[in-house]
Amino acid sequence: LKREGHTTDAAAKKGRDRGSATHDVFGYLLQGHPTPPVQSQPENVRPYIEAITKWHTNTKPELIELEFYVGSPEYLYAGRADAIIRIDGTTYLIDLKTGAKLYPEVSLQLAAYQFAAYQSGYPQIEKRMAILAKEDGTYETRECGATFDQFKPLIDAYHVLQKGERLFDVQQPMLEVGE
Repeated sequence: LKREGHTTDAAAKKGRDRGSATHDVFGYLLQGHPTPPVQSQPENVRPYIEAITKWHTNTKPELIELEFYVGSPEYLYAGRADAIIRIDGTTYLIDLKTGAKLYPEVSLQLAAYQFAAYQSGYPQIEKRMAILAKEDGTYETRECGATFDQFKPLIDAYHVLQKGERLFDVQQPMLEVGE
């Protein structure tokens, strides 16, 4: 299997390459460039390029910010957001995904990025949207409803683990079952 390129590393690289190429075209379109020739892309990437091109044609977004870093000095996390755009007068924070489906974690990620974007001084974001470019050349969009209050316990847990607190050196006796 390894000799034929069927390894988890090869699959991960293929996914990264697909996502990177799709993000490149996404940025290219948002910056107002004409649609690049799909034939110039590797065959396995073409459906994703077609999907994001259809999305762009259908929504006619106005670019505000493209691929930018946000961070929260208060909660000590950072990340790179894909875009802030305006569609029909509404400002969206966008996360572009390629793959089989949109996972719930994306909504939490965008809630965290919106809070960090605010703390980083970016313009007011009204809504958050995930875009899924699919293997069949179609796309799906979902507005994300998670809140920062839903994300906060995750970052709190992360910081507890990162501090290396002695989670196994418990000072209090454990409760026995049946007590």
